[in-house]
Amino acid sequence: MINGIFSLLKFALFVVLIPVVVTVTAAFTDSLKGLPGGLEHNFLWGAAAFLVVHLFIVEIAAVHRFGQKLVGDVFRFWTPLSEAAPLLVPVFAFLTLLFFVVTDLIWSVKDLGRYFMFFTGFFLAMHFVFTARGLREGEKGGNLANYYFYLCLIYIVNLLLLALVFDGMFPGFSFPDMVERINAESLQIYGLIFKQLFVPR
Repeated sequence: MINGIFSLLKFALFVVLIPVVVTVTAAFTDSLKGLPGGLEHNFLWGAAAFLVVHLFIVEIAAVHRFGQKLVGDVFRFWTPLSEAAPLLVPVFAFLTLLFFVVTDLIWSVKDLGRYFMFFTGFFLAMHFVFTARGLREGEKGGNLANYYFYLCLIYIVNLLLLALVFDGMFPGFSFPDMVERINAESLQIYGLIFKQLFVPR
């Protein structure tokens, strides 16, 4: 009974999060246009390249598992965080960006930025795909409410974290503007839904 109530609540929250998923995706992709030198295209091509590799060439789940273990070990001082962080942190995408920043400070390799952004997109897509699979396989009894809710939450947090990093790296990318747009457009969608459902015509 209690599990059923929690499942219903999580499904309701999943439905509530759908407009946020839509607006986060739109705001993030539009904000990518602020990256210099067409780096947004390299990022998106990297994500597409992972899907091609995953679907038609080879599965690299072992790489993802290694990354999750690495993050879990970093936060092992607190069990809840060590369990949540591997899902919320696309570690290889962040390590790629960190490597880009460090090497650029030492050797000024901005011309290689397109390659770093390509692999950032590649590893972010890897994180999404294998995290989604892990969540789905971890659900017992076909409880899809948990799966949909956590998948949406992880997706939103991942993009917000990456946007925050981009904000610190690239002057043309504005995290505050992105959040403001997400907030405004999400409220607009909720308002339209409310009017359709509850306001008499």
